[in-house]
Amino acid sequence: MIERKIFLLVILLVLLYSIRTKKNTSIIFSTLLFLGVLSTFLGNYFITIGLIIFILTAFIIGIKGVFSKINILEKISYSSLGLFSFAALLFGIMNWPGSNEVKLIMTFPIIIFIITNFKTKFNLVKTYPFLLILFFECLFRFLRLLY
Repeated sequence: MIERKIFLLVILLVLLYSIRTKKNTSIIFSTLLFLGVLSTFLGNYFITIGLIIFILTAFIIGIKGVFSKINILEKISYSSLGLFSFAALLFGIMNWPGSNEVKLIMTFPIIIFIITNFKTKFNLVKTYPFLLILFFECLFRFLRLLY
C-alpha cells in the first residue's frame, strides 16, 4: 500500500512539472497515467478502468518512442519503458505464466533509463517527464520480487 502512495505522489509531482513546462504531450500522458493510478484507490469498477487507461497509455508511449526523432539510446529507453510497462501490467492482470520472469526482465528498462539520463545529463527526464512515472512503475514491479 505504501508503494502505491509513493507512486501516486511521484505521478502528481510529474504532472505538476509537466503542467509547468506547458508541453501538451507530457501533460496528456502524465494526466492519463495519474488518472489510471488514482482510480485504483476508488474501488473495483474504477480499478479496472484505471488499469486499462494505464496499460493503453504505456502502450502508446512505447509505440511513440519507437517513432520519435531522438538518438538511438533515448529511443531505446523511451520505447522500452513504455512497452515493458505495458507487457508487465498485461501479464500481471491476465495472470499469464511468466509474470515473475517479466518482473525480473524489468532490470533492462531500469538500467537503460539510468544510463541514458546520465549520458544526456537528465535531459531525457526534462524533455519527457512522464517517463519517470514508467521508470518508477518498472522499479516497483522489480522490487516486488524481493518481498
